[in-house]
Amino acid sequence: MLDIKLFLNHYETTVEKLQRKKVDTLLLEKLSSLAFATKKTRQELEEAQSIQNEKSRLFGEYKRKGEDTTALKVEVDANKEKIASLQMKTDSLATELDVLLL
Repeated sequence: MLDIKLFLNHYETTVEKLQRKKVDTLLLEKLSSLAFATKKTRQELEEAQSIQNEKSRLFGEYKRKGEDTTALKVEVDANKEKIASLQMKTDSLATELDVLLL
């Protein structure tokens, strides 16, 4: 099994070594594409979760101060949907990557 972190962090070196071992180039390209897509999607997910945490904190502050939370609630709800979508995409990519690595 291939260590995906090693593959991502030392891409060129790892690909060269795998090619010497006669690993199919198309397989390596697909693996690379999936690995980088998974990494990018995870980063987007983490960013959206960070935004969600900040908005939730603001929501609590607004409630304590008695301020209107309608606009913030819309933003929080939209971000929750984005997080759910990104989570599904990340899970799907990770599963596909795991299958390819086995």
